[in-house]
Amino acid sequence: MKEDVVKISRKDLYKQVWSTPISKLAKQYGLSDVGFAKICKKYNIPRPPRGYWARLAAGQRPKRIALPSGNDEQAIEISANPFTNTHWHSPAKKLKPPPVVVPQSLRNPHPLVKVAAEKLELCEPDRLGILEPPDKNCLDIRVSKNNFRRALRIMDAVIKALEGRGYRTYVNDGSTTVEIDEIKLQFGISEDFRSERKPSKDSDTEGYYRFGHSKFDYVRVPSGHLCLTIHESGWYLRGSYRKNWRDTKKKKLENLLDSFMGGLEAISLRRKEHIREEEEKARERRERQRQREEKAKFLAEKKRRIEAEQSRVDNLISKAENWKKSQIIREYVAAVKESVMNGNSAICPEKELQNWAKWALDQADRLDPLEESPPSILDENIDDELDNDERPSPFRW
Repeated sequence: MKEDVVKISRKDLYKQVWSTPISKLAKQYGLSDVGFAKICKKYNIPRPPRGYWARLAAGQRPKRIALPSGNDEQAIEISANPFTNTHWHSPAKKLKPPPVVVPQSLRNPHPLVKVAAEKLELCEPDRLGILEPPDKNCLDIRVSKNNFRRALRIMDAVIKALEGRGYRTYVNDGSTTVEIDEIKLQFGISEDFRSERKPSKDSDTEGYYRFGHSKFDYVRVPSGHLCLTIHESGWYLRGSYRKNWRDTKKKKLENLLDSFMGGLEAISLRRKEHIREEEEKARERRERQRQREEKAKFLAEKKRRIEAEQSRVDNLISKAENWKKSQIIREYVAAVKESVMNGNSAICPEKELQNWAKWALDQADRLDPLEESPPSILDENIDDELDNDERPSPFRW
């Protein structure tokens, strides 16, 4: 890129992330995939999940993750990493590390190898003839005495080569550990076994007849073949991730150390990718949870508004019905007065008409929401006037 710093809005960067694969986009900005992913995480910009571009290329229409709420016009400054540019990553420019060479003799050993040599020299082989590390502060070396010095020379060459590439190597709880780009891997060297036929202790030349094959026992003994192992497991390593390098008829382990170094780096990179994938899945789960919570909150608020509106409508209808009833009562009182004045005393005696009409109109006013409600005995609650001892018992015996 021509400029060291690029400014882009959060919304525009989101559009780029969902229109160009991260691996290509990161190179355009002069960043590594991990560095670019950190920027997206910092500004809460979702990235396409694994398999998104393959599905898109297959003609499918995978769903985009919406840009979370925030300042869409926020200016983001992206600085290119001088150690992560297209020229540095170019195969023609990248420096190839020197080959790992195992010396014929152990001179000036690495401190970890020196400590392991001092401790293992004092140990006695176990029942299978293998020297076991005496404590958890020793390199993971499990070989016979015949191959002890050779194993030390191989481990010394490997550890020095790892540190030459900038990787830290140390012993952690009995495991030889190397830290590659913040990823910790354990490895060790061991000796394979072979089966050896020995005369059976119970066999004899006299006495009852024995089959030929039963005159011998098969025991496991050190084979003399060494094996370097990366102690890493997990479903994410399914595929062509090699974890064992051992002596063969055609090649010695000393000639396989460059491949072993590449294996460590490949598994380290794959685990880092796995961690990023898991973080992405966790972020997607959090985003889905946030969307569910926002939707639930929205629906709860909508339900509250619906209930409040329904309550207002019900109240309106009730008042309108009561107003209509009050009008009917007033019309009825006027009709009764007219009928009594015309001599119809069967409905209400004339001497009682005035009191009855006042009472009836009071009831109309009580119903009418537009009028002040006159007092009525119906507003009183006799239970409030009774003491606890005077209240009738709900139980009858």
